Amino acid sequence: MKRALVLFCCISVGTLQAETVATAAVPISDPVAVALVTRSVSALTSGNRLDDLELKGTADWHAGSDSLRGPVNLQASTSGRSKVRMDFGSRVSTEFSSGDNEEPGCTLAAADNVAHPISLHNCWALGAWFFPALSVIPAQQRGNVAMTYVGRETSNELLVEHLRLQKVFLGKPSN
Repeated sequence: MKRALVLFCCISVGTLQAETVATAAVPISDPVAVALVTRSVSALTSGNRLDDLELKGTADWHAGSDSLRGPVNLQASTSGRSKVRMDFGSRVSTEFSSGDNEEPGCTLAAADNVAHPISLHNCWALGAWFFPALSVIPAQQRGNVAMTYVGRETSNELLVEHLRLQKVFLGKPSN
């Protein structure tokens, strides 16, 4: 039960990154939240250090009545950079996300192989959204993510540790 609780905590961390703040000050993270995330990352990586990651699999794409299936390649590094390539035969796309210490930005290259900018709000998630163990702790150490411990609660009949993460763009004016 304890291991499942820790894994659920980290999976929740990967999905709670919607708040974004622009500030000149480095945010302060709650030590309890940092400790819980550190334990979760350790459980997901079996205590091994990861610098980069590549995952390969099959992706399903649905838009209206269109449904496509094809190979997907997901790459990310502790710098916050990521690349997601999906190949559906008639439709190929490659998405890039900038690193944590870079100007925030993302691009999408479709069949024309030309990188087109993506709206900034689509870049707010951490680069390794598909494996948060790779990017959450390094981003927090660089001051790009603030972690807050909300408390213990029940979700879908499971006892969970509720954490709140805020991605911070340091030095960026708030609009």
